Amino acid sequence: MDNHLPTNTFLGKLRILEILDWHDRPHVLITENASGNRYVAFWADATENEGCWLYASVSEPRIDCLVAGRLALRSIYTEPEDGFIFWVRSPHQAPSSVEVTTADALEPGLLPSPNDCLTTQAGFFAADDFVATQNTDPLIHEITIHRPRSSKAIAFESLASVAASWSQLVHAALNSPPVLLRTSTHPLVFELQTEAGLPQLLQHLQTLIVSPTPEQLNTSYSHQEWKLLERFLEALHSDKLTCSIKLQSDGEPLNLVLSYASTKALRTALIGLNQQSVGATDVPQADDLDKLFSMLELMKAGDSNLGYHLELSPRHINYYKQAARVLDLLDERDSITSRGYYLVSLPHVVERYEIAMMLFESSPVGFAWLRYSAVQTAVDLDPESSTAFLNAQSTNLSAATISRRAQTLRYWVQSFREQLT
Repeated sequence: MDNHLPTNTFLGKLRILEILDWHDRPHVLITENASGNRYVAFWADATENEGCWLYASVSEPRIDCLVAGRLALRSIYTEPEDGFIFWVRSPHQAPSSVEVTTADALEPGLLPSPNDCLTTQAGFFAADDFVATQNTDPLIHEITIHRPRSSKAIAFESLASVAASWSQLVHAALNSPPVLLRTSTHPLVFELQTEAGLPQLLQHLQTLIVSPTPEQLNTSYSHQEWKLLERFLEALHSDKLTCSIKLQSDGEPLNLVLSYASTKALRTALIGLNQQSVGATDVPQADDLDKLFSMLELMKAGDSNLGYHLELSPRHINYYKQAARVLDLLDERDSITSRGYYLVSLPHVVERYEIAMMLFESSPVGFAWLRYSAVQTAVDLDPESSTAFLNAQSTNLSAATISRRAQTLRYWVQSFREQLT
């Protein structure tokens, strides 16, 4: 793994602490040298002969904000804490070189995209000794998962889905993942430790269950957190499970019961809310659908040298993979889905476009745009309305990002019209 790091430079002897983003290879790393200095490394570009990285020294609080998704990756380099960044070139057959520079001195395309933030699901530890912020006010809560008035066994996948989606929601809401302390069975009980803030989360959930009104839904949570709450409730509803959450604290005990019946209205309201708004991961940034189809063909054939064949930089390959995820042609692990295999099996371009348009219309961004425009199909959309749509319906995109991604939406609709009308 550490062969992605420069050696024999003034950055020191580096080791990887955490991998925050991975597409075929690491793209965003947290590294540390022997003196304890930490750097965020971003894979900016690559040629046939070398890889190019951006490094910036970071403090622990800034790492926490980045990992929690509260800090745009680009700001690590446009607003470096020490005032400068490092341009690292790592030739395949020669020693690495490091140049001290600033963001202004680099081509803008080498920097991370504006407003691109990590999601709480992204990132996994590459070393057990990564030092996280210490929990200064731990709280312990139990979640019990059962199916009332039924002796039918609950599938392991259902239990795992509920537990995982609850953990992701808590992580996003409190900016800190819960820690598993113990489990027991009959019924299944998880005991978790979290940071302070859980009582407010449970109280807010109780309010939402009682009154899932637009006023309540338009406060407090981010688009990502609404998505995670909908996913958690879907995990309960799919098997009609009940989740009881009991908080152990010195104050008044909190016991929140989330059942199929009690959360039905909230889930319906969340589906409506989330269908009308889109977040950064919902909107593609890859203009050429034919190139996206070619990428899937290469991946199906097991070819990992996508950039060479498609004449795209690693960053743009990532954009095309994200666009494929928008259409459910790739899953979150960048594996081809059944829809992806079906699409590339079709011999005619028009057939591929028919499937792609159907998937676009049912995607969060496509469906939201159809509702915004009050039309039934993608070919009825006005391509020039893409900017106005994103300005009205996106939740966490900057003006610059909206302009770039509106271009992709515009090109996609134009392509659907050219191929299918």
